[in-house]
Amino acid sequence: MKVLRIEESREPCAESGWYAYDLFLSRKIEKEDILSLGSHGDLTYLAQLKTPFYKLNQPYFYIQGLEGTAELRIAVFLEAEKEVMEEVTGWIGQWKE
Repeated sequence: MKVLRIEESREPCAESGWYAYDLFLSRKIEKEDILSLGSHGDLTYLAQLKTPFYKLNQPYFYIQGLEGTAELRIAVFLEAEKEVMEEVTGWIGQWKE
């Protein structure tokens, strides 16, 4: 899968040192994509909801989104921003197209 574009989120938390970005992807996120995130941190996956929700927590960032959409949000601590964005886009790049 490809990350088509990255936009700053409408909900910045810059005063606390965190920044949020919306990542727009080349296809919709599927259950197997979400479950693969579990190897990278503390994953919450609410599959029983009408539109399943997921959130991956790490000390310097978190990722959240809805299954079946072609976007996700990442909030990242400023000091780790570059490394985290490279790491996360690398994971996404390994998902099937």
